[in-house]
Amino acid sequence: MPEDRKNARKEWHLVTVDNRELIAQVAHERLGHGQTDGSRHLAPPLRCDVRKPYEGRIAKSRNMQRLLQDEFKVPSATGPSQAFSLASRLARRREMIIDKLNLMQQSLHRIEFIWEEHMLRIAVLGCGRIGRMHAANIAAHPRAQLIAVYDVNQSAADTVAAQHEVRAFGSAEEVFASRDVDAVLVATVTDTHADYIERAVAAGKPVLCEKPIDLSLERVNRCADAVRSKGVPIQIGFNRRFDPGHRAAWKAARSGEIGELHQVIITSRDPGMPPRSYYQAAGGLFRDMTIHDFDLARFMLAEEPEEVFAVGGRLIDPSMMEELNDYDSAMIVMRTSSGKQCHINNSRTSTYGYDQRVELLGSAGMVISENRRADELRRYSAARSEAAAPYLDFFIERYREAFDAEIDAFVTSVEQGEAPQVGFEDGRRALILAEAAMKSAVEGRSVNVGEIK
Repeated sequence: MPEDRKNARKEWHLVTVDNRELIAQVAHERLGHGQTDGSRHLAPPLRCDVRKPYEGRIAKSRNMQRLLQDEFKVPSATGPSQAFSLASRLARRREMIIDKLNLMQQSLHRIEFIWEEHMLRIAVLGCGRIGRMHAANIAAHPRAQLIAVYDVNQSAADTVAAQHEVRAFGSAEEVFASRDVDAVLVATVTDTHADYIERAVAAGKPVLCEKPIDLSLERVNRCADAVRSKGVPIQIGFNRRFDPGHRAAWKAARSGEIGELHQVIITSRDPGMPPRSYYQAAGGLFRDMTIHDFDLARFMLAEEPEEVFAVGGRLIDPSMMEELNDYDSAMIVMRTSSGKQCHINNSRTSTYGYDQRVELLGSAGMVISENRRADELRRYSAARSEAAAPYLDFFIERYREAFDAEIDAFVTSVEQGEAPQVGFEDGRRALILAEAAMKSAVEGRSVNVGEIK
């Protein structure tokens, strides 16, 4: 990877204090202009600024540039890579520079060299429930900056922008064209995701996009073809991989703690049915809800499922599910080529709270990532034992730490120039499993994943 790409998040400053007299004196002594009051030849110090991930900019005054050329052999034409080299060279020669400048002007009070981190400037597209949460998480991140927001509902965008004191763009085009935006987070409606991914990549901006990439596998495949060779990071919002309990279970399996992994059991039950309007745009249970579990299954199994059998049920609101040709309950069984098994059970209604559990069974033991409560207090009396608080009732509360870790992973991947932990292909493969499950439920048979194109 080019050196300027690796260091794209850094910038170097040469800061002078009381430099007005210094520059005037240097101009008089070195450049022969005959003015010593600074009124004609005042100029800022040289600044090597590489805030942009993929470009470098240098603001330079003619006098100071010529001074540095004469005294320190700095080339007059300086590009992004040379800017980093210049910063490094000057930092190494700090004492020499101070000595030379002190000889030229005794009134110089001090010179400071500052090598500082530049925060990743992220714009959020979509200011609905999930977008508002992401905006707050970015604003709170120590190495990221919420730079702007956008939503087709200008009022929603203005509200979030005012809350965080950032700009509200008037169009998506402005976001992708802005030189102040380093990366984007897409939390808009599903049918815009693939388009915004393509536009972000074309603009050279890393993107974190909520799931799914699209409801159409054909559209996802076309998007994959458009972005595959561009080299711009794309992370998909499968946040459950980052849940502390789920991640600990994954690590236990990878370390061999439970021996050879045999079975993965995933329970995912929503606290209550969403409104009809949600169902009409969601794309069905398997593409909307279970797709998280398909990704988590792939993550835990560390193998690709090759066979899927799914049973869909209309148990909670049969009439609406029949009308919308959807399911509110499901059981899915998957098998990998090596024989590992996975069982996923889903329900749109769980009266006792948001039920999210993962169990891994191996040849030497078992681990379980459990549900979360507001507190872990247990109450005992003559009438009850081990009574506890209900489970957290909303996905934003349940997966709060996972959402934070998801943002951190994205920022780190951009900073380090590394592939995201959950990439575009992970989103595509999860959708393939969703399509296989739908086909299985409709046709009442096991489906080989290879049938889905």
